[in-house]
Amino acid sequence: TGFLQVEETYLARLTHRYREGDQERFVVGGLSLNHLLGRRLVDPADDPLAAGGYSTKAGPADDILVSYANEQAGASASALRRFPGFTVAASTSVGSPAGRRLRYENLLEVMQDVCNQSNVDFQVYRLTSNSLRLVSSDDRNCRCSAMCGTTN
Repeated sequence: TGFLQVEETYLARLTHRYREGDQERFVVGGLSLNHLLGRRLVDPADDPLAAGGYSTKAGPADDILVSYANEQAGASASALRRFPGFTVAASTSVGSPAGRRLRYENLLEVMQDVCNQSNVDFQVYRLTSNSLRLVSSDDRNCRCSAMCGTTN
């Protein structure tokens, strides 16, 4: 469209420079920072409460999002799976009750599914040059609703 759709930090995946008539154009395509979570599978080995080879969570949706993000990509993840500079905001225990019993599912898809079921949302924000933070919210009108597969 020629205009920035949403001002945010993106992971650039495509750049294309071209001429159109007497104008030079530069197109950049990218993914939101939420897609970093798609690089992780839910590994029961990173869940301190795992039982029978599964990671099981139940409670308010926000608690589930925060737990999985911390255990699979944040401070509680094993050293090789931890994203450097990635932190997770504390849970506020909002959202409808939900439950998951998982083993090697894609973390981003799990979090999107919890959002859709429980009327919560999440967003990975860039705090500083190399610091990222996941924040969850019960505000489905925020700009990250599109990441959870909904439109308002």
